[in-house]
Amino acid sequence: MRQKAISYILLAIIFCNGFKAISQQLANKDQPLSEINKWFNAWEMVWKKCYKLKKIKPVDFVLFDETFVYTNSNITGEGGDKVAGPNLLNEKIKWIKKPYNDSIVQPNGQKRKVEIMSFASQNTKGNPFFVMPLPSYWKKNGVSDHGIGIEILVTCVFLHEFGHTQQMQSLDSIDVVIEKYSKAHPAENISDDILQDNYEADSAYTYSYSMETKLFNKAAFSTNEAEMKKWAKDGIALLKSRQTKCLITDNRDIVIIDNFF
Repeated sequence: MRQKAISYILLAIIFCNGFKAISQQLANKDQPLSEINKWFNAWEMVWKKCYKLKKIKPVDFVLFDETFVYTNSNITGEGGDKVAGPNLLNEKIKWIKKPYNDSIVQPNGQKRKVEIMSFASQNTKGNPFFVMPLPSYWKKNGVSDHGIGIEILVTCVFLHEFGHTQQMQSLDSIDVVIEKYSKAHPAENISDDILQDNYEADSAYTYSYSMETKLFNKAAFSTNEAEMKKWAKDGIALLKSRQTKCLITDNRDIVIIDNFF
């Protein structure tokens, strides 16, 4: 439930502002890598509005289609060919293209079978890496787009999972967040479903949550820019109001977990 809500919030932000035109003119850019310009442009908007980070921390990308893995990790890309591709904000990325059979070597040295997957992890030095299929792989494997289009779906997945790579370094990790909350509330059962566990029976909470989702839905799929902005702003206002009324006034600091997820 929480991940779906976050996806719609991010969609509202993206559609309200519009995707930034591609500014990087790269000679001989590898065509599959051009697909991720939308991901990077979307991240730039989220980075500014939600995370408010000063700069992007270095990340090893491991992206793949049906034939090749595209990476900036020397471990994953060992023996591959250098190719031109997009940079992410302040981070210049040296892309490598390498064919694979049925598995790839991750930046942490572990071998992993290729399938539909998207996750952030850390290498042996504690630096983050990010693994995800390119849109063509999702399409070929018949992944449902839930009615929003596969490009929008995978962009939302990218935003959610890539955010974890920045949280590992620039924000508290989920372990730190849960540890802080656990110390303040030792009797509670802590998990990433804590919001559902505590508030699914709260009619005020569920009503506000439902209205937020509807507003973000309307903003995401509207073709009228003025309406997009209005509905997105209204949805964010409701979200903040819900946090104040339902999460703060019950004398618990659970809002820290709501903000994290």
